[in-house]
Amino acid sequence: MHPFSQRQQPAVAPASKPIHKASRRSPTGKSTASDRDDVELLFRKLVQMIPNLPKNRKLTKLEILQAVIDYIQELEERLESHPDAENLCSGLTRLKLSLSQARNVPHHPPENAQ
Repeated sequence: MHPFSQRQQPAVAPASKPIHKASRRSPTGKSTASDRDDVELLFRKLVQMIPNLPKNRKLTKLEILQAVIDYIQELEERLESHPDAENLCSGLTRLKLSLSQARNVPHHPPENAQ
């Protein structure tokens, strides 16, 4: 099985679980204008990265997030179905194993070093 294909769970949190709010809060518990500006900027960046979004109307944040999730899943499917995907994954596995083994080899200084 391809490592990316382990996404059987829904990408959106169930409605019954509370969503944790951002940790940067003012003492009153309200997000600051700076936080809101940052979030808006990041949503605009997401919209620019996702192809084929409707341009005739402003999308809600929920619609943007769903489009991002859909696009990521589409990219994962393309990777999984790519003819070289299996070769790339096995090559990556071999590389990780080599790196892991290299980290576990004790370092011995050269014998003529002083």
